[in-house]
Amino acid sequence: MKTPIESSLQQIITERTGLLLRDSELGELSRHVAARMAALKISDGSLFLARLATDNEEWSALYKVITTGESYFLRDQGQIALLRSHILPELLERRSQERTLSVWSAGCSTGEEVYSLAILLDQIATERSLDLTGWRINLLGTDLNPQACRHAEAGIYGKWSFRGVAAEVQSRYFIQQKHDEWRVNNNLRRFVHFRPLNLSQDFYPPAGSVDLILCRNVLIYFADSAIAQVVDKFSKTLRPGGYLLTGHGELQGQLHTGLTAQFLPGSTVYRPQGQPPVARQPIRPKIRQVASARPVGLPHDRPRAASVPAPALVTDARSSQIREWLATAQTALDRGDANQATQLAERILAQTPSSVPAYLILARAQANLGQLSQAKELCHKAIKIDPLSPQPHYLLAHIAQESMDSETARQHYQKTLYLDPSFVPALLELSMLLDQPNEQARSRQLRRSAREQLLTLSPDQRIAPYAESAGQLLAHWTGEPETTHDGQTS
Repeated sequence: MKTPIESSLQQIITERTGLLLRDSELGELSRHVAARMAALKISDGSLFLARLATDNEEWSALYKVITTGESYFLRDQGQIALLRSHILPELLERRSQERTLSVWSAGCSTGEEVYSLAILLDQIATERSLDLTGWRINLLGTDLNPQACRHAEAGIYGKWSFRGVAAEVQSRYFIQQKHDEWRVNNNLRRFVHFRPLNLSQDFYPPAGSVDLILCRNVLIYFADSAIAQVVDKFSKTLRPGGYLLTGHGELQGQLHTGLTAQFLPGSTVYRPQGQPPVARQPIRPKIRQVASARPVGLPHDRPRAASVPAPALVTDARSSQIREWLATAQTALDRGDANQATQLAERILAQTPSSVPAYLILARAQANLGQLSQAKELCHKAIKIDPLSPQPHYLLAHIAQESMDSETARQHYQKTLYLDPSFVPALLELSMLLDQPNEQARSRQLRRSAREQLLTLSPDQRIAPYAESAGQLLAHWTGEPETTHDGQTS
């Protein structure tokens, strides 16, 4: 049974920070308060609560207790791959005229995420021969806990922060201080800044000033009302065309004005409403070029259903209108308009109730709205219509990952590849899912298989559902240079 003081502390902390402390977490908090009361020679808990109303230093000490300080470099390989291959290259291209880029890591803990972003930017610039000299790049890290920000500014980390980081990456970007301590090199520091910030009370960066906000594994600790307020402020802080990236499932089932969810490989992202998914235009076949619109462009023996990312696969010559609706619905999904995509898919199903592409467009739209249960049900309807279609299983794998169910995601990726062994996105994403110490051999095998499939394609062929071409995927996902169709490096 919690005490009245503990109940009051829970309420005060939520009001000030948005954090929702569970009853099971009160033990450490109570011990901290008891120690502080003893140090201050206060015997009445209500007097300590009154002190909190005016003493910011007391709050700073409390923040250390109520925040989670655990982090590490390049955390969540699926989201890291999405940042490296999609989001950051697109933002660099979008901002190339102004030569400015602003990224905010909200809830950065001890700074590993911010320095990871600096590493990714340096890797992208190196791979693409992009000179960032003269760019105004601001990588801002903020955290409720001032002590965490001081740790981040110091930039010194122990070996636990490097778990999963390749030795060559560690040696390139960090300088060894002691046997188990490494310091961030000055090249990474030039873009990075840290400061304390309370997401529930303090001023955010100016409206419309930030290209990318990362707030990963932070909002899961917030009260629902605080989440709504924070996300509303995020939506106002983003530039047109910007991105919000949260932890998997953190905003599941919640609708937020000003932002639209987009279900991308590796993670759901949130963008200002009405924004296109990418700045550079993907290479899209014309509607009549049916065969070239396959996700990976490779024939195989099993019967196949149509591919959602390539609605031009629908070959029913009886209705060009259906093909047009499918293409328009896909475009609506790409720009984040789930409502229009839903209306068009429902119109298609009214005329062709067995349209697998329409069911999958509906499923993606529901997933983008955070309605994962409905999205799963629609995928299963598509499977019932065409058990040999790999696309529903691919989408179900994404839904499982968003629900933090790695085992189910693995099963659906495997089913996708059973139905279509040449399905490059499933090969790549399953390889990332298995990128664990005890699964490295299988992960590398899948990546090699993806490389072999990509090498058979024209380097300009878009690999749906990505915005990238086969050549770009070779360069950015499998570590191979982009090549022309005759094998020459571009």
